[in-house]
Amino acid sequence: MKIFEQIEGTEFDWFASDQEGSFAIFATSGTGLVPEMVMQASEAHSAVGDSIDVKGWGSEQVWNSYASRGLYVYDCERPSGPYVKIRSPSSELETDLRSLLRRLASAPILQVSFAHSASIGPMLPNQAFKPTGHKKPWPAA
Repeated sequence: MKIFEQIEGTEFDWFASDQEGSFAIFATSGTGLVPEMVMQASEAHSAVGDSIDVKGWGSEQVWNSYASRGLYVYDCERPSGPYVKIRSPSSELETDLRSLLRRLASAPILQVSFAHSASIGPMLPNQAFKPTGHKKPWPAA
């Protein structure tokens, strides 16, 4: 994992699933580490983020908005991690959003349970943040 020049110092949001099939949004806050497979598809992650109707940009309310759509929310609070869970879903993941995220081939599957992980990282090669690859634990959408 690396901080790539194209996102360093800017907010970049990316998506991942856990071993249980739940989804989370990860906010880099300009300093968070990002899996290489995500960086190679950064435009796809940005497009998914842009397609999610959320309210409260520029405030803490935005995190509640993501949670109301059914996502776990992790934020990077200091350079290079860890990502800290700041919201859990307040409703079921919406069907349209689930379908969209399932089609996002570059969304890594993390070897964690978001429900039981207050933080993810720091990003060391042998830790849980290491993506398991592209194989998805669900049928194609």
